[in-house]
Amino acid sequence: MPSSSTEVVNRLLDTKGNSAVAVQLSRQLRRQLSPESWNAVRQGMWSKLTEPAEGVIAWGPQKISQNIRNFLKSDIAEELFSGLIGRRSPSRTSR
Repeated sequence: MPSSSTEVVNRLLDTKGNSAVAVQLSRQLRRQLSPESWNAVRQGMWSKLTEPAEGVIAWGPQKISQNIRNFLKSDIAEELFSGLIGRRSPSRTSR
C-alpha cells in the first residue's frame, strides 16, 4: 500500500489511460480506507489538479480550470467525488 495520498493519486492516474482499472482501484481503496484516509486521497487529487509540482512555475487560473474541466470528464472523478459532482442547489423559486 502506498504510504501517502500523493502516491495513491499518482497510481490512480498512472493506469495507462485505462479508466476501468482506475475506477476499480478507487472502489477498492474506498472500501478499505478509513473515511479520513479516503478524504486524504481526495484532497491529494484536488492538489494534483490545482497545484504544480515542486519547482514548477505557478499555474494560472486558465491551466487550473482546464485541469479541473478535463478531470470532471473522467470516470475517476465520479468515483472520487461521488455525491459532490453534479449536485445542484435547490431552486429559490418557491418562497
